[in-house]
Amino acid sequence: MIADVREHAGAERIAGYQAAMTAHRLGDHVRVLDAPPTERGGFDAARLLLADRGGVTAVFAGNDLAAFGVLDALAEHGLEIPRDMSVAGYDNTPVAALRTVSLTTVDQFATEIGAEAMRAVLARVQRRDRAARHVLVPPRLVPRATTAVPPGAVAT
Repeated sequence: MIADVREHAGAERIAGYQAAMTAHRLGDHVRVLDAPPTERGGFDAARLLLADRGGVTAVFAGNDLAAFGVLDALAEHGLEIPRDMSVAGYDNTPVAALRTVSLTTVDQFATEIGAEAMRAVLARVQRRDRAARHVLVPPRLVPRATTAVPPGAVAT
């Protein structure tokens, strides 16, 4: 995973990545590269990863912008996506869905989160004594063309 470990969203996504890898018995393969959540950050981190690949078959970037940088670095090294390396991002930005990019990403449903926040604000305006509530909007994986089962692995 490539993410900014000091950024709140990055830290939460890293924790989720580690939990998912552990749940799928892949905890020994967890590796996090600290990088700014920018295209350049993803590019530079991917170049470091490629210098010492060590059996890596996939990169999960903490946001789509960093994932675009990863795609550029892999292309620079002549790797074919997803045959040689899978790449996934986070945010499901409109650019990720373009046919020329077709980035696998995680949709966090920003519109729904915003609507829930507005409902909470309006409820507080109507009744100031109303207790705050915690609302969880689960993210969803949006598989596209940048991910595949690694060569020799069995799809589950």
